[in-house]
Amino acid sequence: MKFKRWCKQHDIDVIYAPPYYPQAKGKVERCIRTFVEEYLRLQNVRFCCRYP
Repeated sequence: MKFKRWCKQHDIDVIYAPPYYPQAKGKVERCIRTFVEEYLRLQNVRFCCRYP
């Protein structure tokens, strides 16, 4: 119940999908992929800037 309350306080909609079936949650999978790609890109930029 704490999780549901926290999500509600932060205006997060919880959507359940079957496990191990990425087709059921394509938007979430794409969002995570985009986040990871951007995170890795920024890590590379910081590394290059730190060590010229």
